[in-house]
Amino acid sequence: MRPVKSAPLAMLKRIEVAKQSIQNDKDRAKKQGRKYLPVFGPLGFTDDAVRIFETLACHPEMEGVWKSLAIVFDDTKRQPDTWAFSDFCYQTIGAWKYSPRRTPAEHKEHFEKIAIDLMDVVMRIIVEPEFGMLGCGIAARVSSLDMVNDENLSWLMETVNADLVDGRYIKTEKDALSYLRFTLHDVIPQLFDYAEWIAGQATRIASQPSISDRPNRDTAERTFFVKHLSKWFRKRFDKPMHEVVAAIASALFDEAVTADNVRKAVKAQPEVSFPFRRGKLPLSE
Repeated sequence: MRPVKSAPLAMLKRIEVAKQSIQNDKDRAKKQGRKYLPVFGPLGFTDDAVRIFETLACHPEMEGVWKSLAIVFDDTKRQPDTWAFSDFCYQTIGAWKYSPRRTPAEHKEHFEKIAIDLMDVVMRIIVEPEFGMLGCGIAARVSSLDMVNDENLSWLMETVNADLVDGRYIKTEKDALSYLRFTLHDVIPQLFDYAEWIAGQATRIASQPSISDRPNRDTAERTFFVKHLSKWFRKRFDKPMHEVVAAIASALFDEAVTADNVRKAVKAQPEVSFPFRRGKLPLSE
C-alpha cells in the first residue's frame, strides 16, 4: 500500500519503529532459545499494530483526515501527536480484542465475586494457625517485604547511598539490614492491605458500566472505538471531531461510518474507564 499524500512523516516513521520493534523482539527470542510471543500495549507492538498504522497511513479515507489533523497536531514534540494518536487507535482496538466481553449484569457479578472471594481467602489465612507455625508471625502482618532477601536490601542501600552503620547502635552491615527491614515494615503494604485495596478496586469496577452495554452486537467494537477516540480528541483538543472520527473508523473497520453514527454511539455508549489503565497502590494512608 502507498501512503496518501497528506500522511505525515511521523506516521511513516511509526510504521518503521513498529516493524523494527517486532523484529528486535523476534531476534531476542531466537537468541534466548524461546518462542517469540508478541507483546500488546505500551511495552510492545504486534502485527496488528503494523496493520493499523499502515491503514492510517494508506487508506483513501485518511487523505482528508490527515489534512484536518495537521491543523491541531504538533509533530515537533519529542512525542509527536501523530504517534500518540496512532498508538491510541492501536491500543483501543487491542483493548477490545483482549478484554472479556460481559453484559452489565455479568460484569457486576464478576467483580463483586472477586472482592468477596479475595477477602474470604485472606480472612482464612489470618485465622489459620499453621501460617504462624511457618514463621509468618501474625498472618495479617505478612508483607511483600518478607519475600525480599538481604541482597536486595543491600542493593537498595547502595542505590540510595544510605550508610546506616553508625558504630554505636548499628555496628555492622547485618545490623543495618535488620534495621532497614524493621523500618520498611511500616512502609511496605501488608497482606491485608493489598487484599483490601484490590477488593476495593473490584468493588469500584463492579459499580461502573461494563466495556459495552451490548457486547455481542455486530457494531459493538466499532462503537467502543469511536466512543474512546471521540473522548481522546475532546480531552486533547477540546472538540470531539465527529467527522474525523467517522472517517478514521471507516478506514479501520472497512465500512461506511458517518458523523451521525458517531454522535449516536457517543451518546448511547455508557462512560467507562479505558481498559488496562493501572491504578496506584498507596504505600501508606
